[in-house]
Amino acid sequence: MSTRTLEGLELKLHFSFLYRLQKENIPELYRLVGIEYEKLYVKIAADLVLANAGNYVGAQYWQQRSMIGDELQKALNAKLNEAYADCTGFMLLKIDLPDSYEGAIVDTQLVHQQRLTQEKIKQVSLIQARMDVDRAIAYKNITIINAEAQHDSVVF
Repeated sequence: MSTRTLEGLELKLHFSFLYRLQKENIPELYRLVGIEYEKLYVKIAADLVLANAGNYVGAQYWQQRSMIGDELQKALNAKLNEAYADCTGFMLLKIDLPDSYEGAIVDTQLVHQQRLTQEKIKQVSLIQARMDVDRAIAYKNITIINAEAQHDSVVF
């Protein structure tokens, strides 16, 4: 499905959903659409996704994909309940944003990961420096103890 993000970027969404008919309401469903309920459910899902996909900015589709999927599933479940079904699953399969936008998001994420890597390298270096200081203090203490022991052995 093609739509737009909140900021107006072109967005192509591929999704799937699962539903279960409400057993107790099958006669009402039949009166509503006969045996064409699948077409009704696909139309409900398409309309709902089109109406709600524009509520999110492009970056959210990268950073909060699960949350968006959960919200769409809840909204779809409410609409399907009106048509005698329950939405038991919803999955955003593929999210296509303009290549230039996706590239910018990837670059931003790369810079963020590089910054985190540098922070970890800094922490490791700091720990290694502390270990070197502790080792030097230990060697100093060993040297002092050995010198005192040698001095005491000569004096006594």
